[in-house]
Amino acid sequence: MLVNQAHSALKPTLAVLDWGIGGMDFYRIFKQNYPQVSLCYFSDSGSVPYGKQQKEQLILRLSQVACFLKHRGVSHLVVACNAMSTVLPETLPHIKDVAVTGVIEPALSAVLKQKADTVGVVGGRRTILSGAYGRPLRQNNCTVMQRIAQPLSALIERGEKDTPLFRDTLKKIMLPLKKTDILILACTHYPAVQEAFQVLVPKARLINPSAETFQWVSAYWLLEENGAPDIFFTTGDPDEMRRAAFIAFGVSIGEITRISPEDGGTPC
Repeated sequence: MLVNQAHSALKPTLAVLDWGIGGMDFYRIFKQNYPQVSLCYFSDSGSVPYGKQQKEQLILRLSQVACFLKHRGVSHLVVACNAMSTVLPETLPHIKDVAVTGVIEPALSAVLKQKADTVGVVGGRRTILSGAYGRPLRQNNCTVMQRIAQPLSALIERGEKDTPLFRDTLKKIMLPLKKTDILILACTHYPAVQEAFQVLVPKARLINPSAETFQWVSAYWLLEENGAPDIFFTTGDPDEMRRAAFIAFGVSIGEITRISPEDGGTPC
C-alpha cells in the first residue's frame, strides 16, 4: 500500500497518534476499509518514549499534540498507543474541540463480551503497572495474568520480527501465559508479530486493541470521505519511520514532514 502526500486544500480531519509506528496497524486497517477517508499520522519518536515518561509529562504531551493537530483541521484523534491511552481520562478535560479515543477501552469492551476465566495481558511497563487493564478485568471477576514485554516494541521498530533474539525474548515473556483463554496484545506494535504470539498460546483468542478501536470508530464517528491526501508528521527520523512502517506492517509511506518536538508541542 503506497501512500503519497500532496498539497491540497482538503485536509484530514482524523488523526492517529503514536510514539512510533505501532499506530500503523490502526492506520492500515482503517485505510483498507475507508480508502477515501484521509488520515493524519503523528509519530512522536523524537520525544522520550511514552512508556518512559511520567504521568504528568504524558498528560501535557497529549494535550500539546492534540492542540497542534486541531490547528491543522483535525477534529477526531485516535491515541494508538497503550501507554499514552493510560492517561486519557485525566487529559480529556484539557483537550478542546477534538473528539478523542484511546485503545484501552475498546479492547476491554471486546474482552468482557467473551466468556473467559483467565485473561493474559502483555504490554509495556507503564501500561501494565498502570492497572488500566488489570483493574477493570478483576472487577469483572476475571483472573488476570500480566507480563511486561518492554523489549518487544524496540525489536519490532528495528525490524527484528523473526530473529533468534526476538524468538527467545518472546518465549521467556510468554511462558507463564500458556493457559490463558484470552490474550490482550496491549502494545500496538505486537500485532505485527501476532502469529508468533498465537503459536505460543494456540488455544487463546488474541485481542488486538487497534482492530477493536477501528470497530469503535466505525460505529461512533461519522467521518467525511473527502479524498484528501494522507499527511504524515514525525518528530523523529522520517527515513527510520518509513523503513519501520514497511517492515512491521507493510505500509509504504510517501512524503513525511519532520517537525521538532517543540513545534509539535505548543500548548493551546
